Amino acid sequence: MSIESEPNRINACDIDELNYSVDPWQLDMRQISPGTMHAQIDFAQINGMLLSHEHWSQGLSAVGATPAGYLALAVCSTEDRRAANWNGAELDSQHLGYGFDAAETEFVTPADEEHWVILVPKDLIISHLGEESAADLLHKKGVLRQTPKQRRQLISLVDHGLGKLPGGGKEQVDGQTRTAIHSELLDIITEILLLNDMGRKHSTQRKRYLACLKAIIYATGLKTPIRVPELAAVAGVSQRVLELGFQETLGMSPQKFLRLDRFNKLHRDLRNTRSASSRVTAICNRWGFHELGRTAVEYKRLFGESPSSTLRQEIQPHGIRLADALPETTNR
Repeated sequence: MSIESEPNRINACDIDELNYSVDPWQLDMRQISPGTMHAQIDFAQINGMLLSHEHWSQGLSAVGATPAGYLALAVCSTEDRRAANWNGAELDSQHLGYGFDAAETEFVTPADEEHWVILVPKDLIISHLGEESAADLLHKKGVLRQTPKQRRQLISLVDHGLGKLPGGGKEQVDGQTRTAIHSELLDIITEILLLNDMGRKHSTQRKRYLACLKAIIYATGLKTPIRVPELAAVAGVSQRVLELGFQETLGMSPQKFLRLDRFNKLHRDLRNTRSASSRVTAICNRWGFHELGRTAVEYKRLFGESPSSTLRQEIQPHGIRLADALPETTNR
């Protein structure tokens, strides 16, 4: 299915639906705050660019990659809440997230997070900057400085492209307006790229972040539980350094992250198991949960339902994805 320029909406009701819906982002996301997940993504294609305004009710941790063939920019809401963290740095009022052409990416968002995302085709941004300038300005990933004015302009243009009016109303966006939004976005993005020196010093804190990232990627790929000392050895640091890295990056201990990761894997197994003979006990044991009463209480607190309710659910056919709004040449 290919979606043209009119705005569309995705509603995802759990973490696995959200993982599916954000394609062409290649992400493995984990829910890290308790409560029923609801994610709403409004999106539209504007002359090859993909714009989205997203709200996620629960905190997430994600590892993966930005979309191949695109420059990705993420602007986050910063009002009265803990800032999102992108590749080890906070996304506050003066910084936005950046990734170019399938850049490896790790981010953490707090509960009730709102953000605006712009995907610009790689060829378009190179053409706009010029080959020589693009070679100097386009790097794989990072956090870019932005002025308050640039931040306001980016948010306003994305919402305008989605037909959002102040006060919550909607409007139709005609072809002439889409062209103007496209042009203004390119100009502001170019200003931001020119403003930034994207070199990054390897400070002690940066090294702790890299150890944390290595540990997260390793742990989330495992089929069986792992203990923190083993994880620290994999990351090549002491347990204390790993604990500091997790606290700085995720705001939690590695012990808590590993437990949340196992709960997310349990949720995925329960959701994807269709055998009538399957037992919650066996699936819980697979992920190291042997105290079933306590497990059920923690599971319900995190996902808003019991393990047995997840197992009994009928999986609905997947709906639209962000990728469905991309041009056919890049739609996967």
